[in-house]
Amino acid sequence: MRCADDAYGTAGIHPHNADRARQEDFQEIERILSQNDRMVAVGEWP
Repeated sequence: MRCADDAYGTAGIHPHNADRARQEDFQEIERILSQNDRMVAVGEWP
């Protein structure tokens, strides 16, 4: 999240892919959140 001062991000797994989510996917979301202070939400993308 380094492209614009007024940009924020989210991280999540699309509901259509939730049944295939692996532990590594959740670890990647945690990594993204911990390295980007402009991430503001975690959840499903409808």
